[in-house]
Amino acid sequence: MFISFWTFKTTSLGGLNAAANQAIGIYNRLSDGEANAGLWALGGSGVGQFGFHLTTATGAKNAALRNSFKNDPEGQAWNAAFFGMSEFTGQYLQRNVLSLSDTVLEPIGFFSTFSFIPHSLETMMEAVPASAELWKKAGCQSLHLSATQGSGMGNFSFNTHFENE
Repeated sequence: MFISFWTFKTTSLGGLNAAANQAIGIYNRLSDGEANAGLWALGGSGVGQFGFHLTTATGAKNAALRNSFKNDPEGQAWNAAFFGMSEFTGQYLQRNVLSLSDTVLEPIGFFSTFSFIPHSLETMMEAVPASAELWKKAGCQSLHLSATQGSGMGNFSFNTHFENE
C-alpha cells in the first residue's frame, strides 16, 4: 500500500468536514472505489492539526490519482472553493516507497503518526536506532522518521505500522 498524507490547521471545522467529504467522494469516483481516503484529527504535539490521507495499492496508482484529481473539473472546483481555508503544514509519502513503482506492499492494519519538535537533532538521530529496535520488539512492522514541510518546518513526523491496533 502507498499513502499520501497531508497535514494542516484550520479554524472552520464545518468547512473542513465539508471539504474532506467532497474530496473523499471525488477520489472514490476517480479511482472506481480502489482507493481509500479519510480525515484524521492529530494528537500529541499535533493537537489542533488535521490530516487527510489517500491510500492506494501502489505508488504509481497514488501519483496517477493525485494527478487525475488536479485535472478533473470537480477536483479543480474543489480546489478553487477550499484553497486557502486551511494552513498547510506538511505532506508525507508514506510506507518508504519513494519511487513510483508498481510494487505492492502488504496491507496496513494500523498506522500511527507522531509529530514533534526535537530539542536536539543530534540527540534525536543518535536515539533512532535504539528506538527502532524497541518498536520492532513491540511488533511494529515498519517505521519511518521524516522532516515536515510547509509551515511545519522544524517539525518531524514519526510513523509506525502494525498488523492491527
